[in-house]
Amino acid sequence: MYMAWTNIVDGGSIGIEYEAEEVLEDLHALTISSNTSHYSQILDIERQDIRLLNVKPGAFDDPISASFSTVSLKDAEVMGIGFHALSYCWGDSSEREEIMLFSNQDEADDGVPFSIGKSAAQALRRLRSEKTTLVIWVDAVCINQDDLEERAQQVTLMAQIYSLAAIVHIWLGEDNPGVEACLKLVRDICNYNSEECQGGEACSCLWTKHSSPLEEIKAFAEEVKKSGRKVSFKGMIEVFEVHLKTWSRAIIDMAGWYGNTQLSFLMSSLYENPWFSRVWVIQEALSAKFPLVHCSAEKVPWEEVVQQPDYATQNPHVASQQHSMAPIWKTLKPKGRTTEVPNTPIEVQNTDELSGILEVFLSGLDLKATDSRDKLFALLTFADETHDVSQLDDLMRPNYDKPKERVFADFTRWWIREHNSLEILSYIHCQPTRTWVKTVGQVTEGLPASRPTWSVDSKGSSKWTRANLSALFKFKASGVTKPDLKLLETDDPLILRLSGLRITEIKKISCVPIEHMYPYQNASQNQKEICQVLHQIIDPCGLTPFWARRNTAGEILQKSIQECNMKYGDHMNSHWAYADRPALQVLQPNAKAEVNYYETKKLPSCIEPCFFVTTSGLFGLCPWMAREGDVIVLLDGGNVPYLLRPADKKDEELRYELVGECFVSGIMHGEVLDALGQNADHKQTFSLV
Repeated sequence: MYMAWTNIVDGGSIGIEYEAEEVLEDLHALTISSNTSHYSQILDIERQDIRLLNVKPGAFDDPISASFSTVSLKDAEVMGIGFHALSYCWGDSSEREEIMLFSNQDEADDGVPFSIGKSAAQALRRLRSEKTTLVIWVDAVCINQDDLEERAQQVTLMAQIYSLAAIVHIWLGEDNPGVEACLKLVRDICNYNSEECQGGEACSCLWTKHSSPLEEIKAFAEEVKKSGRKVSFKGMIEVFEVHLKTWSRAIIDMAGWYGNTQLSFLMSSLYENPWFSRVWVIQEALSAKFPLVHCSAEKVPWEEVVQQPDYATQNPHVASQQHSMAPIWKTLKPKGRTTEVPNTPIEVQNTDELSGILEVFLSGLDLKATDSRDKLFALLTFADETHDVSQLDDLMRPNYDKPKERVFADFTRWWIREHNSLEILSYIHCQPTRTWVKTVGQVTEGLPASRPTWSVDSKGSSKWTRANLSALFKFKASGVTKPDLKLLETDDPLILRLSGLRITEIKKISCVPIEHMYPYQNASQNQKEICQVLHQIIDPCGLTPFWARRNTAGEILQKSIQECNMKYGDHMNSHWAYADRPALQVLQPNAKAEVNYYETKKLPSCIEPCFFVTTSGLFGLCPWMAREGDVIVLLDGGNVPYLLRPADKKDEELRYELVGECFVSGIMHGEVLDALGQNADHKQTFSLV
């Protein structure tokens, strides 16, 4: 999206239509989904017991019959117990199907109805054999979801379960022509590069057939070369063009319709499948010995599917438009053998090469989970500090008895303690209502902040993880101080007590006085840093991946001063050239306690007020949700100043909400602490709620 694109709208409206669901239908769905009575055998924690579902042979349309068996993971590898595992999306909880559950594999009893999700039932129909029993682990079926203790215990075993499974079946659903076409396309792209099969009628491969003859694809690539064009990277476009000749109108429509077909449009239908946005699939796919992707009857090895986004990055036109896999797939590093059970099929590396849990967690913010706590629990096994489940701290151990707020508060407190740093507090700016630049509508303004305000949260976007001062700059506002670890010990897990200095408070906030801190010129040394913050975080030219809607989120674009000036001028004119509006009232950055305003039309009016002056004459930049009266503090162990908002009093203790970071000119490199020396008399304890 071009920053200066201007739409002049005379009026508009949004209509919302809805239909209320019947309460009785909801109650019925809840009733049939409870299977607690069928889990009669308690799983032994010490033995690392799991249940397996033994699915009887049957044709696709036959009713599903099955029974449970219990095995110990400790014995599974030694005894050679073979089983499969299913990786899938649960889907709508109200869409259920009943299977017949027998007490043993001999079907000596009559069996009882057992309710499972429609998606799981579809997968079982495709995976079962007509001759042999399918032994498979399905999380929603093999774990008693109503038993929170069992659920938490089984979560810690999931990496081992998926690593021991002979095949992990990745189920993308039934009757999805777009995904099926993509999988066939993937097969032929990989075959064009490997040349392992002749394709077409000559293909006798085990999985989805290579539908296009290899010679036909090669011949088309030669025609491209003869015409003076360059063959695309890995032949992606050429294979796409060959497939295009055989597709139905419905598939061509998904690819952009006649005359405008694009590989990126079609491949988006694959990566937009809900499976790719589910947090648990990260562990399920990367732990597997042999992951196999299914959609209806199509079957493609995972390694072929996962190669495509990398191929696309080498084809610029494809990469610029494609909806690809979540960033976390690139963040995760291969995990070494931390237990007796191998946890990844990828090359084994030392555990000190793993990413930290905060980086892993933040890169997974785009993923979804039925239970928001799983956005942390599902990723523990991939992080340096938490990969060994047996050594997890109580604050980090999966526990579904804890409410969501407590889980993420414990994570934040644990991280501060383990890393002796407050850097994690800057990542509250990943949350939708707390980003530096406003990304939400007016309906959210004035709403009370969700507590605890100091905790990271499951909501947000990975593209905002670098949109803060701690991530982009090397400030040391609090010098070499460390948090007082004794203050972290508290009877109330939703309160965080930290030591620090009260510096001043915000007196007034206005739009940026752009004439005094224009970032696209050779700024004076005094103004250089505030100009950089304005350029890289507020981003009036749309050069970052944070606020501009670009499909290829990545690094901040590097442009010359001349290019930035042109972009800024276009953006500014789009706000002032098409309508009469009053000039903006902005504060003078004069380093005095009294405030002075002036008028300007040199700033795009879409930039929220983010410039402040304080009661002591300091000035700086703040997130859009800051208010006059917010207190600026330096907290021990923090790299940047923080904004606190007085909240309430309890037992004479004043409590604060954490608003976020701020930039204060003149105190970002420990100047305040240098002036105070070793004098700690000015320090106080701040209680954050």
